[in-house]
Amino acid sequence: MPAVPESKPVYQRLGSEESVATRATPDLSRQGASQKKRRSFKLTPGGVTQSMFTLISTSMGGGVLCLPYVMKQAGIINGVLLLVISAAIAVLTMYLLMESAQRTGRGSYGSLLGSCCGRWAAALMDAIMFFYGMGTMTAYLILEGDFLPALFAWIGVNVSRTFCIILVAVVAIPLVLPEKLSVLRHVTPISTAALIFTAICTLIEAPGRAEILPEDLPVSLASFGWPLLKCLTITLFAYICHTNVVPVANELVDPTPKRCFQVSFRVATLQLGFYVLIGVSGYLSFLGTTHQNYITNYSHDDVLINLCRLALALSLMCSIPINTNPTARAAVHFISSMKEMTSRRQPLLGRRDRLPSALRSESRGEKVLRISISLVLLVVTLTIAILVPGIADVVSLLGGSLGTLLLVTCPCIIFAKVMKEEASRLSGKLAIRTLVIITIVALFAVCVMITNAMGVSHHIPLAVD
Repeated sequence: MPAVPESKPVYQRLGSEESVATRATPDLSRQGASQKKRRSFKLTPGGVTQSMFTLISTSMGGGVLCLPYVMKQAGIINGVLLLVISAAIAVLTMYLLMESAQRTGRGSYGSLLGSCCGRWAAALMDAIMFFYGMGTMTAYLILEGDFLPALFAWIGVNVSRTFCIILVAVVAIPLVLPEKLSVLRHVTPISTAALIFTAICTLIEAPGRAEILPEDLPVSLASFGWPLLKCLTITLFAYICHTNVVPVANELVDPTPKRCFQVSFRVATLQLGFYVLIGVSGYLSFLGTTHQNYITNYSHDDVLINLCRLALALSLMCSIPINTNPTARAAVHFISSMKEMTSRRQPLLGRRDRLPSALRSESRGEKVLRISISLVLLVVTLTIAILVPGIADVVSLLGGSLGTLLLVTCPCIIFAKVMKEEASRLSGKLAIRTLVIITIVALFAVCVMITNAMGVSHHIPLAVD
């Protein structure tokens, strides 16, 4: 019996009358243009709004709370400029990943890179995503350890930072069990609401805080020097949601290039607006005394800030499972890649994630393995969070190393391999060169951070006291 050709959904390319075959997720529930517009504003699985909330929840964390510290180190003008540059890079690379995922039909970041560079690249990306996700979860737990003791002290209960971190990990256990990100769609708006509330609280508090500051504390508008390197890695980290970009693209309803760009642009623009508000108003509240996590500058009896702490704690609680999901999946895929490279027959890469994640379900073995890895991740990351309290150091090192590979380097490689026609144009060549330069600068910053920690290059200061 002859093989039945694989059915390929078709969507219309933006600005073109030609139909292009793709393995993109088909719009199974579309019933007209008016209904499609209304659906974008509902938390339906695969909708634009739900996709935005998922990506914002993924990026929410230590990078945001270090932004006033960035303004302290770089100055207000340079800090805002770094945020704008990082936002532009985030829009570009999110769109490139989404479009490439639709063109290739790959359901994970690792398999997408593997389809471009071979089996070893898939395994390497899975490893990168695993360790990056583990670092991100650690940063979340560190922040929970900053927020919760202050909240308990507010109500007259003294608890240790260690107890709070363990409590958060235990509460997160049932949230890491679902297979698909869309299952968590009803909790993802919490991160966006917390971001908005944090910006409003910081803005309201700024005038009163500025009035009581010592008069001899200057306002830094623009500082130049080595600290700019560390600031770049922090602003890049603040936008990284790329561990979930490919899964979101595969769950997106009617994934045309226009809708992919809408999600990418709206996410980064919303982040940029509130990041600038938080960074500038937070810095003006404390100037040269701004801590790495600026929320710790406020007293424990400030009612408005304690409400802000509560909102951020709930937001991070929701972000932990959203980041645990792709991290555990990366570990499962890494194991598959290792089996593939050691097997002489039945290569797995050609079969792995052939269908988008929205159209396939885990096998029982995959589910057990993913949940087991998720639980181990919680134990490991809570242990690290208890031992390492410095959030800006974790964020800058993570953002400059693995974060740069996820946000900048790998999307650049995928763009050149998958979207060859676009990459050959002048705009494509300019985009590639820009991403290469950002990669070099960020990785150089990481090298300086590491050598500083080892005492080799202590004459290169990456922070201003």
